[in-house]
Amino acid sequence: MANVRPVLIVGSGPAGLVAAIVLRLNSIPVRLIDRSTEYLTGSRGTGLQPRTLELLEGLGIPPNKILESSRAISDMRAYGGPDGKTVVKQFRMAESGNYNDSVPWKTPRSIAQSVTQTLLRDRLEELGTLPESGTELVTFVQKDGFVEATLRRVGADESDVEILEAQYLIGADGAKGPTRKTLGLAFVGETKESDRLLIADVETDDITPDYWHMWGSIQSQGVGLKPLGGNKFQMQVIGPDMKHWHEEGRTLKDIQNIFWEISKRTDIVFRKCTWITEWRANIRLAEHFRVGNCFLVGDAGHSHSPTGGQGLNTSVQDALNLSWKIALVYKGISAPTVLDSYESERLPVIAEMLNLSTAIHTRAFQKSQAGDQSASLDEKAVAAASAAAAESYQKVMHRPATLHQLGINYRASRIIYDERSPADRTVEAGNPYSASPDGIHAGDRAPDAIHLLRIGDSEHQRLFSIFGPEHHTALVFSPSSEAAKGLVEHLSTKFQPHIPLKTVVVLPASSVSTTVDGGALPSDVTVLQDTDGSAFKEYGVTASEDVTVVIVRPDGVVGGYISSIDGVDEYFRRLEVAF
Repeated sequence: MANVRPVLIVGSGPAGLVAAIVLRLNSIPVRLIDRSTEYLTGSRGTGLQPRTLELLEGLGIPPNKILESSRAISDMRAYGGPDGKTVVKQFRMAESGNYNDSVPWKTPRSIAQSVTQTLLRDRLEELGTLPESGTELVTFVQKDGFVEATLRRVGADESDVEILEAQYLIGADGAKGPTRKTLGLAFVGETKESDRLLIADVETDDITPDYWHMWGSIQSQGVGLKPLGGNKFQMQVIGPDMKHWHEEGRTLKDIQNIFWEISKRTDIVFRKCTWITEWRANIRLAEHFRVGNCFLVGDAGHSHSPTGGQGLNTSVQDALNLSWKIALVYKGISAPTVLDSYESERLPVIAEMLNLSTAIHTRAFQKSQAGDQSASLDEKAVAAASAAAAESYQKVMHRPATLHQLGINYRASRIIYDERSPADRTVEAGNPYSASPDGIHAGDRAPDAIHLLRIGDSEHQRLFSIFGPEHHTALVFSPSSEAAKGLVEHLSTKFQPHIPLKTVVVLPASSVSTTVDGGALPSDVTVLQDTDGSAFKEYGVTASEDVTVVIVRPDGVVGGYISSIDGVDEYFRRLEVAF
């Protein structure tokens, strides 16, 4: 690889860390900088969706580490009564998707963003890279095929700078960072000054961590304690009547008084407050995600309400979608124009995400016409008001399975190819956030299958253990290894020498073929028997049909459904493979 210019990543939050991990897995040199001199300690975004959980596992973070570092989303309890101790309603926030084994993570998990970033940093360190804390991007200019960036250590003299030539610049520096501003990209949307959240990380031993507790009314003024593990909770203050709280609320004493006044639970005492922040509704979308060799990922490209639990999760998929493509172009495998697909694939997804999260936000911040009248009501009326407030909490806090992000797709992308479609070889795009009702298509999430048996082995293997962000995977579904031979040899001879590619032949349970040992297939081809038929079923292939090749991209998305050698060539032509 003649090119030695690194990829410069600005911002070491989730998006920047994921981008760095993917690039390092692909042996691409990286500089990851962050102007902050300390790592994030606050809980901030606390929900990881099922799609994100499986992607983190695919980056090499062991599932037991994810489980140990997170917790199931707790049932919610809404309280009422004069002392705030009466449980008026208990309900589940996150809707279940009733998934089978094709989805390894069935429900969202609760984990502080600081912990998520620690898991990602640890994985990046295993790959020999760490963020350069206390280093800021001063400015940059685009030259002929690269980016010249000016860097400076925070607190250093203005003239004490480093001039870095980077092949690409990935702006993961948030809505207020310099990347988007330097590129001159508009941030289209609105700021709603009246819609605010006060968030604090507190510690108390005076209430069970088994539930997410809520008091008051979300349509006037409400407070919640979301368990983070042990005696740690995230306190959330919300409601249109809460303006004065946001002008105070900067010390432990302030936070305690706010909580007591709304909840009436003076028996709950905070021992410590480790982090306080205020969020204002700033719902915006950058007009572009790419300008030349510069890209925006995560909050640098889109800002939204935290009420849908989509922000961090969306940032992870931004970074993954972009980084494997940069790796192919950096290595000279694909043409630079393939990077245009980052914006064309992600922009419709982000737009729909903003629609979903904004709708939830609007429900959460919609002011009750009646307001909070509990102070002037008798005991019976207080109970009725508490019940109504609890019903309101349940409606506002309900999170549909759509938010699990398993249905996110790129069916309209120009670089995917579905040979099963009509003559024009296209598929109706549909909703970029929802799975198609007529089964899986190219552009959809690639499902897992766990009951696959390697020929000659006794242990089952799962597809997710084969997929990876550093290679494509060609799943060759075939009634026999003999029938797969032509397509397998074409993949092995024409493409495998030039592009990171794993070829896996999947045979039905009824197949007794063991001709790998007889030399029918190349020795580096994995042959698996689908012992329960789940892989064929999940990928919509009939075992008695002719050979079907499903190409899975490095980001875990089906890139192609193919049944011919010409179809294989067409997929890689769309990927602009240059050889």
